[in-house]
Amino acid sequence: MLCGAPGHAGTEGSYFSVIVSDIEKSAAWYRRVLGLEEKTRLDGGGQFQIVNLHGPGLFVELIATDSALDRPEGRIEGPFKVGLLVPDLDHFLTRLPESMQRPELVTDTRNALRLVQILDPDGNTVQVMQAIAETPDLPDPLEAGWKGEAVCEALHQSAAQRILRCSFPPSVGHERHYHSPHFGYALAGGRMRITDARGTREVDLATGSSFSSDGVAWHEVVNVGDSTVVYLIVEPR
Repeated sequence: MLCGAPGHAGTEGSYFSVIVSDIEKSAAWYRRVLGLEEKTRLDGGGQFQIVNLHGPGLFVELIATDSALDRPEGRIEGPFKVGLLVPDLDHFLTRLPESMQRPELVTDTRNALRLVQILDPDGNTVQVMQAIAETPDLPDPLEAGWKGEAVCEALHQSAAQRILRCSFPPSVGHERHYHSPHFGYALAGGRMRITDARGTREVDLATGSSFSSDGVAWHEVVNVGDSTVVYLIVEPR
């Protein structure tokens, strides 16, 4: 660091302010979609209204004037888009209202981010992001095993893709590992217990079913059923 250069500010949260056309509609959207709680309101004598909302690490100020094109005195034009970081983007997406169109999930490897963009009622872009490890410290699915034994084998590797076959007899699992973007196909289904950043849950994997993922920061699984589970993992290079 250069002498006299300021260090990192150590920020622990984010704030943004948005000009809106319908204060009640927008406040409801930010409560429902981002999970915020209303903190305070301010009525500017009929000239403007302000609603402040907050949640862990985020504070949002909504401003409504007689015209959404007008700006309160001394304020500049609104932002092109605003953004926030979440620890688990997949969990965030499960909380979106069913009526909302599913946003496209993008993996930005150059900036080590997974992200989606959603629109509030006034068309303001809210970019929701999750940081991903640039160089994971965990093993990949081929390297990871179970109690010192391999559970996956490479059926095919090329410059374009890698195909793995992973087998899990009852009570056998896959120790903690990460996944790059991949497609999966179940050759033989069963019941698996999955532990990741969202917690622990049990899922039934049907024979012949398929799944896809934009990448997993970490998880571990174990076969809690009474039949052997086998699936293919196809990873693009």
